Amino acid sequence: MRQAIGHRLFTIMQHDARRCVNRRVYSSRQGPYPAGGEKPVVDSVWTRQLLKEGRPFIGRSRDDIRTHFADHALIEALGCESVLNIPVIWNGRVIGTVNLLDRADAYVPHHARLGVGFAPFAIPGLLC
Repeated sequence: MRQAIGHRLFTIMQHDARRCVNRRVYSSRQGPYPAGGEKPVVDSVWTRQLLKEGRPFIGRSRDDIRTHFADHALIEALGCESVLNIPVIWNGRVIGTVNLLDRADAYVPHHARLGVGFAPFAIPGLLC
């Protein structure tokens, strides 16, 4: 995904709808974002689009990051100002997300389409 789409931070989160949390199962930056870390899932535009409707989310700016992510200060400290979140879908439900973060305006709809093609490779790791 680094070559096809690009990123400064790459994570994979497992979605636990029952507990209303996303748990990190992979991170390219273990120091600030270690595997095993959890984020609460709260109702928002992001949650409805990505986790309920199963559609990718693109945040293009620092303002988008601040609007949708409680850990925006850490994200910005890593030099990330845009995000591409791709749902991982299994048997008709979202079981996780693939997340790429990079410089401002790094992602456009073409990147989301590419990412959707990569997302199924995360399924085995999310079903464990």
